[in-house]
Amino acid sequence: MKKVILILCGIVCAITTFAQASGGQIVRKKTPKVVQGSNKSTQSGSHKKKEKVLKQVPTIKEQKNDSCLFSLVWGFNEGLAAVENKGKWGYVDKNGRIIIPIIYDEAFIFKEGLAPVKLKGKWGFIDKTGQEVVPCIYDERTLFDNGMTIVSLNGKKGFIDKIGRVVVPCEYESIDYIDNGIFRIKLNGKWGCVDKTGRIVIPLKYEMIGRSIHEGIVPVEFNGKWGVMDKGGQVIIPFKYGHISSFSEGMAPMRNNGKWGFIDKNGKEIIPYKYYEDVYDYSEGMAEVKFKGKWGFVDKTGREVIPCKYDQTFPFSEGLAQVVLNGKKGFIDKTGREVIPCRYDYISPYTYKFTDGLVIVGLNGKEGFIDKTGHEVIPLIYDGVRSFFHEGYAWVKMKNKWGCVDKTGREVIPCIYEDVDVWDFREGFSGVKLNGKWGFIDKKGKFLRINGMK
Repeated sequence: MKKVILILCGIVCAITTFAQASGGQIVRKKTPKVVQGSNKSTQSGSHKKKEKVLKQVPTIKEQKNDSCLFSLVWGFNEGLAAVENKGKWGYVDKNGRIIIPIIYDEAFIFKEGLAPVKLKGKWGFIDKTGQEVVPCIYDERTLFDNGMTIVSLNGKKGFIDKIGRVVVPCEYESIDYIDNGIFRIKLNGKWGCVDKTGRIVIPLKYEMIGRSIHEGIVPVEFNGKWGVMDKGGQVIIPFKYGHISSFSEGMAPMRNNGKWGFIDKNGKEIIPYKYYEDVYDYSEGMAEVKFKGKWGFVDKTGREVIPCKYDQTFPFSEGLAQVVLNGKKGFIDKTGREVIPCRYDYISPYTYKFTDGLVIVGLNGKEGFIDKTGHEVIPLIYDGVRSFFHEGYAWVKMKNKWGCVDKTGREVIPCIYEDVDVWDFREGFSGVKLNGKWGFIDKKGKFLRINGMK
């Protein structure tokens, strides 16, 4: 009798142990759904049954309850991606390992080996091991660029280097990075410039300094008039104009008496300020000009190559420029010939120009891609197009779901995702949202399994 009792007890213990080892799967056999935020597998013993349930979205065969776990993600940069879970941020690598613990209030991408993180309302920087290189003491920050980043403390701005050393103390009203190693600064309402060592190269006495230095020179306003200086503070063009914009292709827009023209780097008025109501920078030897409310193009001699007849124009790129006529959009070449007739309702404002021979267009509420001949490389059948072939793929929207096509128009990732990361594909992965949670897929649509989540 004792042997029988011992055998029965052994069977009961074995069943209990098996159930525990299976994570309770025998109880959840009929509900093979994903449990967000858990490492434990919820796959039932009936694998064929689960495959049948998911048959309508084949790529989700790879989906596990250890893939889409996050409230939000930033795309991969320099091998790591920022992820949010339960209001905190950390970093994962491309193997799905949590490399930097999910402990920060906010976090952003790595650049130049460092990433900004926020703790207790203050920003600092960490390296890829999670070590705090710059302590979390700043109110605002930018990303590092050429070894420097702008930071803010108590409403004032300065900049620091990659070891946290203060190069320019936080005592200025504004700081902008405008060129390689040059920052414009504002103090007591006056503007000047410092280099990356903190040395003042243009004194703090000007009403305004241009937002960028092009071709080694920058527009500057002094006593209500604009002129041009070099990076060392030497006056190149006297202060006599109503406004001067930045130089491009050796020319800069300038304004006097309410009219616009162009000057070269020596101050010579190539196009006098007599006719044009507005102008934009030169691009591929052509500049946009406005006359009597309509836009056209002039070349560098000032000759009006394309008459001012369009409602709106955009810069030339790859030999073509977008134009708008009677509310419809198309493209012209440098002779003014309409290569692509003005028939489209929409051309992406983010990619208003051709890139690698393609551009996003829309007609009657549908979007796709055309080439420079107007041929629809990717048919106008999508409700939206999110990106422009990052790493060879473009995100497209169909029936409120997102998927990917390649440059031939082939659907390489089906339209099944609720949302996609603003970074699109970066370093072989893209953030995607499924069932209310975010994860990462590779370019084959396979999910990145996340390890180490609690």
